[in-house]
Amino acid sequence: MNTMKMAFSICIALIVTVVALVAGEVNINVLFKPEDCQRTAQSGDYVTVTYVAFLADESGNERFDNTDNTGPVNFRLNDKKSTAMQGWHQGLEGACLREKREVLIPAGQLTLNHRLPNSKPPPKGKDVGYTFEVRNIQDSPPAENLFKKMDFDENKEISKDEIRRYMEETSIGGLEKFEDHKGAIDHMFKQMDKDKNGAISHEEFPGPKHDEF
Repeated sequence: MNTMKMAFSICIALIVTVVALVAGEVNINVLFKPEDCQRTAQSGDYVTVTYVAFLADESGNERFDNTDNTGPVNFRLNDKKSTAMQGWHQGLEGACLREKREVLIPAGQLTLNHRLPNSKPPPKGKDVGYTFEVRNIQDSPPAENLFKKMDFDENKEISKDEIRRYMEETSIGGLEKFEDHKGAIDHMFKQMDKDKNGAISHEEFPGPKHDEF
């Protein structure tokens, strides 16, 4: 009996989804909502999300983008200057921190050029879906993930060579008291390399960083 009820519920959900896409509407399915929801995403908030993006058609939900490969994406909710597609704003407004939502966006809603760091634009003329997880909600833009920018080889540690490369590629002030970059690097390692293994881990790094790599 329970199996029949579950199958019936799935069929109803699929019918609702198809009807919404045919009607040209964004469809929102809440997959997980934390019991303790202390803050929801509202207009003007800076929202950080991870997601899996897929084609919502007969292709069998073929994936075309995944933040597991690129890292979380941040945008300002309902900001007129935002380059995130409108379906993202509509689909995530009111979501709780750590909430998971499936947002299905019909092809007719993909009118805005989607240009966000770490995010691929959707295929033209295709209904698409995003399985989102809200990772952060805040009033101001998140600090730059400096650890990730310095970890060039993405091994979750920062070496002396990587710091040297970052200094060479970035204009950094406050180094005039050192005779050269090597002196600055040695000074940094003395301060940050707590276990003295010649590399700075994510835990040891005191600068701006995110929980996600």
